[in-house]
Amino acid sequence: MADMKKDYYQEVTNEIIKAIEEGTTPWQQGWDSKVGAAIAAVPINGKTGRPYYKDNLIRLSIVMRRHGNSKDPRFFTFKQAKDMGYSIKKGAKSTLIRMGFYAEKDLEGNELPEDEKHWTNRYYRVFHATDCCQGMTYVKDENGKQVYAPAYDSAGKPVLVESKGKDGKTVMVPKMEPVIKYEPIPEYVPKAEGYTHDDQIELAEAMLKRSGAKIFNDQANQSYYRPSADEIHLPAPEAFPEIADYYATALHELGHWTGHSSRLNRFGMGSVDFGSPTYAKEELRAELASTFLSADLGIPMNTQNHAAYIGSWLKALKEDKTEIFKAANDASKIAKYLENYVRDLMKEKLQSKSAEEVTEKGAAVEPAKSQAPKEKTATNPSKPEEKAVTAEAQTKGTTEEVSKPATKLYVAIHQLGEGHDWHFDSWEEASKTHNAKNPLNFKAYEQKWQEAYEAKGENISSILEHIYTEHNADNRPSGQVMSSLSMSDVVQVNERYFYVDSVGFQELNVKPFKDMELMTPVSNEKIEKTIAADREAIGADKHDAYQKSFNEAYFAGSPVNFSNSGTVEDDYNNFIFNNAQKYSLSSLRSADQAGWEKADEAFLEEVAHKSCEKNGYVDKTDIDRATITLFKLSPRMAVLEGDKQEYTKKLKDNVLASEFCKEHTTTKTAAAVR
Repeated sequence: MADMKKDYYQEVTNEIIKAIEEGTTPWQQGWDSKVGAAIAAVPINGKTGRPYYKDNLIRLSIVMRRHGNSKDPRFFTFKQAKDMGYSIKKGAKSTLIRMGFYAEKDLEGNELPEDEKHWTNRYYRVFHATDCCQGMTYVKDENGKQVYAPAYDSAGKPVLVESKGKDGKTVMVPKMEPVIKYEPIPEYVPKAEGYTHDDQIELAEAMLKRSGAKIFNDQANQSYYRPSADEIHLPAPEAFPEIADYYATALHELGHWTGHSSRLNRFGMGSVDFGSPTYAKEELRAELASTFLSADLGIPMNTQNHAAYIGSWLKALKEDKTEIFKAANDASKIAKYLENYVRDLMKEKLQSKSAEEVTEKGAAVEPAKSQAPKEKTATNPSKPEEKAVTAEAQTKGTTEEVSKPATKLYVAIHQLGEGHDWHFDSWEEASKTHNAKNPLNFKAYEQKWQEAYEAKGENISSILEHIYTEHNADNRPSGQVMSSLSMSDVVQVNERYFYVDSVGFQELNVKPFKDMELMTPVSNEKIEKTIAADREAIGADKHDAYQKSFNEAYFAGSPVNFSNSGTVEDDYNNFIFNNAQKYSLSSLRSADQAGWEKADEAFLEEVAHKSCEKNGYVDKTDIDRATITLFKLSPRMAVLEGDKQEYTKKLKDNVLASEFCKEHTTTKTAAAVR
């Protein structure tokens, strides 16, 4: 998987560099401002209809252009095509994409602990719809004989093969292949109509107004965002040939506006010099954000003034094969940040459109109701008429009695800081977005209750219900500085934490992470049984030592805590975080000797490849350092029976005996002789 990831980054980067050098900026698409539609369709999964995003959107847009600017946006994996009764045309080329998924089990199907579940990637090869067919027949002439034609390679050049001439000499002749007629797959029909031209302009205008950005129409022929003053300056709308051009330009600058320290806080905002590499990278992010907004909403794109940055973009892409992925990730955050301002309006537009479609078919429907966010009320974090917290059923198993509380009960209401807009129905849903890779950063409003619950020994359900009522009242504690209690908040009662979801409270465990918190549901019965079995099998002391060692490596290697200092220790921790799921490793199963041997040996192999990239040969000193690191950090050491040095030496010898190391250590010796 590591090699595939490495190849993927370079493969995509090379393809984008090639497209730019050919004069086609791959994330741009034509816009017809009079019709109000993007000329190019957005790539989608042909089976599910879901659109591709980020780097997949950019890459697959290139593929569509190379298929004659195809308006068919569908892409299929080989299996998806087969499931739908399609075949792949002979000679068709696939495209490698990556898809994120939430790893809840290891590859053997064992459930992972809650705090080890994480987002990771899988890689797939997909074919464009024009590479698929419903069947094929061999073309024959009027005499019923097979028709042949010259074969061509991917560059369009004739393929030549050796043949014996009449004089017996070998000559090169065109390769002939049977002519095949393909039956096309059904024509693409969009499942749903998108936003109208008027809708798109309304969404763009609402996005500008609801953002609260300071926008001045005081320029004659230029537009810019000034970070020091946090202001956007534009010409008047009348100065643009089409109103869509005005909004395209305004939203481009609003993309820069999101980088302010009070919003998405992108590196360099506030001190970016015009023409600098950092400035060009920021422009790249704004352009990609325009692409994503256009893909999601049909909002016009700003594609002006990019020529000045192309040289800088090419330089950045050639120097760092991951730059386009970093830019796409930042651009995605920009687009989602801006879309949050009009999320309710987006839903309203689509619901109105659905109602119109039903009406056209003869069914009587009521007008769509606005989905604007409702005020948080004392009875409901999510829907006013549904959310009264009632007794023990609401606490999902948290009804056990609490020992008589202290005279002063400590309560804290943890709410997300400014700039967050999330309302998940349950912790399970929320944790798929905010996990060990992206932990929650809550602001706490603390209270010490002077009178409530004094020596009453009430159960936790009653305590939570009382807190819920008190913190939704108009005279609630800290009412001037905090919102009312709502879905997605976390309530702390002394040392216990409860997530507020759409049906009540979910108790959580909390692990501090710098100035953040990792919050996970209280362990379930199945995991508790797994832990108990492991402790019985190897002994409680060894299990605890293993779990401590694993957690230290795993969480130190997560992006939140990864220092990336270049040390072998950091590299190992990051390797464990990225590959634990691949090798079915977790803090629950200490006895998996085979899994750890594979993982630790794979780490040494990775070190060997990096050493070769750096030096031109495998430096055995690098392997020695990595072997010492295994001895110090590998969780396997906590439960290993026998000689631990023998374990690491065996792995080291295996790697040095590999064909790769033999070949690339020989290169060094030969170079030294010369």
